[in-house]
Amino acid sequence: MLARKELGKQYRESAQFEEAINQHDKALELALIQKDTLEIIQILNQLGTNFRRIGAIDRGAKYHYQALEYCEKYSDKTSKAAEKNRVVSFNGIGNANLTLKNADAAEKAFRQALSGEKKLDSNLGQAINYANIGSILETRGDLDSAYIYYQHSLDYNKKAKSDLGIAICFCHFGELEEKKGNWDKAVENYKISYKIMENSSDRWHWLEACCALARVNLTRNNLIEGKQYLNDGLETAKKINSYGHLASLYRIKSKYEEKNGNIQAALADFQQSMAYENNEINNKNQSSIANMRVNYEKQLRLMEVSHIQQAYENEQRLRKVFLYAGIFIIMAAILTISMLYHTLKMKSRSQKLMRQMEHSRQDFYTNVTHEFRTPLTVILGLGKQIENSSIKDEETLKHTGKMIVRQGNNLLQLINQLLNISKVKSAISNPDWRTDNIVAYTQMIIESYYELAREKHIDLIFIPQKTDIKIDFVPDYTHTILRNLLSNAIKFTPEYGKIIISLEEQHKNFILKVTDTGKGITKEDIPHIFEIFYQSKEYNSSHIGTGIGLSLVDHIVKAMNGTINVESTIGKGSTFIVTLPIKQGKGNWKSYDENKLPLSSLSESDEQTMPKETELGTDLPYILIIEDNADISYYIGSLLKDKYNISYARNGEEGIEKANELIPDLIITDLMMPVKNGYQLCGEIRANEAINHIPIIIITARSTEKDRIKGIEAGADAFLYKPFNPEELTTLITKLLEQRSILRDKYSEAMQNGEEKSVQLSKYDKAFINKFIDMVYAQIKQGDTSSDTLASKLCMSRSQLNRKLLAISGQNTSAYILQIKIGKAKQLLLSNPNLPINEIASRCGFEDVSYFSRIFKQICQVTPTQFRRKV
Repeated sequence: MLARKELGKQYRESAQFEEAINQHDKALELALIQKDTLEIIQILNQLGTNFRRIGAIDRGAKYHYQALEYCEKYSDKTSKAAEKNRVVSFNGIGNANLTLKNADAAEKAFRQALSGEKKLDSNLGQAINYANIGSILETRGDLDSAYIYYQHSLDYNKKAKSDLGIAICFCHFGELEEKKGNWDKAVENYKISYKIMENSSDRWHWLEACCALARVNLTRNNLIEGKQYLNDGLETAKKINSYGHLASLYRIKSKYEEKNGNIQAALADFQQSMAYENNEINNKNQSSIANMRVNYEKQLRLMEVSHIQQAYENEQRLRKVFLYAGIFIIMAAILTISMLYHTLKMKSRSQKLMRQMEHSRQDFYTNVTHEFRTPLTVILGLGKQIENSSIKDEETLKHTGKMIVRQGNNLLQLINQLLNISKVKSAISNPDWRTDNIVAYTQMIIESYYELAREKHIDLIFIPQKTDIKIDFVPDYTHTILRNLLSNAIKFTPEYGKIIISLEEQHKNFILKVTDTGKGITKEDIPHIFEIFYQSKEYNSSHIGTGIGLSLVDHIVKAMNGTINVESTIGKGSTFIVTLPIKQGKGNWKSYDENKLPLSSLSESDEQTMPKETELGTDLPYILIIEDNADISYYIGSLLKDKYNISYARNGEEGIEKANELIPDLIITDLMMPVKNGYQLCGEIRANEAINHIPIIIITARSTEKDRIKGIEAGADAFLYKPFNPEELTTLITKLLEQRSILRDKYSEAMQNGEEKSVQLSKYDKAFINKFIDMVYAQIKQGDTSSDTLASKLCMSRSQLNRKLLAISGQNTSAYILQIKIGKAKQLLLSNPNLPINEIASRCGFEDVSYFSRIFKQICQVTPTQFRRKV
């Protein structure tokens, strides 16, 4: 808002009034939204001034009057700011009326403005309004009174040190003497004004004095002196495109040529004057308006500068007092601060390091806990089902066994990683060195990842420099390096991206490069990515890990006397570069056995297919399960599939889309998911008017009290930890749905009795119901209360609105609309005993009176007439 005001002011000062109006209009909209009365008054006055300057006097006056009305409503009527706003409004109204030749109204406004300026003790403000009143008196022919007011204006301009105001006053004096026929005094006053404005950048007001001197000298036949003023004036008026002054000057020039007998030239100059006058009229008297703008705005700015200068001087005096008083304290404190600085700095550094270590340790345990709890949930839950003989179908039992094995392998892989990093770091292990073709070995490892890459629509490209590069290497170590680098590349590369693995031999070194087109790594994270347990803040909410993989790779590379580096650009991808010596010592190592290569594919252990959605019947509640681990989704779905309709989503974003589409009765979600995590999901659901009524259960492996509180704050209704008790989950779901059902029935019954306000709805449900009722009332007046129209007005689909109202009130959209209409009819029957029934029916949106009576009786058990008599 402030930026638009300032921009509008700049446009106004450069005479681009239409642009100024546009910017001030937008600023006014923002001020009205923010209900900032002081800003509204100021912007209205600016709009009034802008419209007056483009010739729209009526609109300008309208805005000034509106500003004045806000001044009267404004609670602050005593401060200088409030009084100044009133004065500006009156001044604008006076100028508008003066332009419209409403002299009486203009004088009244100027006198009110003058009274305000006196209260404010503003020299410049009083000078402006004395001059304005003098102009009105001069137009009435009361020259003596006008002179007195001009003299007052001159006195106050001198006090305000306003050269412009002084020059204008002498111009007024010259006009008065000219009207009285006192030519010498007129010339004297005009010359004083001319001399004051001669070196000013304000050429417009200088032209006023110049034109007057040209006119008076030619009238007195001082042709040589008059022509000099005339030529100077014409030259300047052309430069600033002042059509009004050009019209006046060419008319004077015409008279000059006429006196010299140049009739042809006089006629041409007269025609030129008329052309400028017509142009002036066509441009809505821009020069006259510009005159008002320059006269008023510059004086106003000078006045503001005067106030600012006075305030600045007071502030400077106060600052000096505080400065001298504070110097002693500061000097005394500097010595103490300098002594403590080093100690505090060292303590702060130590605390920061400890916080970082603690944070890293907490992240590690949290993520490792998640990695253990997630597969354990599947293993224990499905194992319990097998133990209880709950799974009788052989195909389902086989599928369950695969999931248990897969999650067991995940646990084993995690444990092996932890053991490997411990062995490599402690240097206890004895590396099994081999010498052979690294290209063939790498090719066999990469082949196990092709299927996973194809599933994710990623191009996996292998580019060796040559087909045979013999080096000394440890097969297990090399396999671990490739597995971790490829796993990360596939994890962070989006669909239809590329991963390029290249092998090179340079001098005595072997170079492995893994390049992806993924998200990239920030400059802040690159120095830390090889630290154990480090988790980037950019990714740890969407890609769960332990922070072990890259640290393990770093230790292994160093164990093989090599180096690893990374190059990355955000949004373009990353390249990991592993450099190893071709020869490791002087030993003659054996070749490796291809049959010992562990070629387990990631697609077998990490990629799972989401279970199929189930729909048992439209009368059963819908439950949406949002979980990135398909096995967990399958397990939860297996617990609920016989009692509920089940839908699945693999991440927070997909979950929100499905929730909007289905409007489920309950949502079960994980916390740590890709794209959008559980906290973000809960927040967006509670902010979404269509689905904010849905109960949410969070099931997560993050078991800290902080996580639970954060989940509840985000909008979750319940919080379970993995591995969870299946009976606890099913009981919790039943109770939450029962609570919604009880509240829905209670609200429906209360609506029948007209006591719905007695039912305590949640803040989300209450806000939606109030909004819906207001919308129905508004549409009754428009004559269209159809479900489609109301859904469109609420930015929802018809089915979304229907399911939303059913969830809250137990009634569909049509039935609820009828309830609202009948409720309004009851109010009218009670408050207007003499209002005809047909009129009440019409006001409640019923075109047919008999249909209205039938519906009223159906809902209230009595006819409208009987209801009125009974009451």
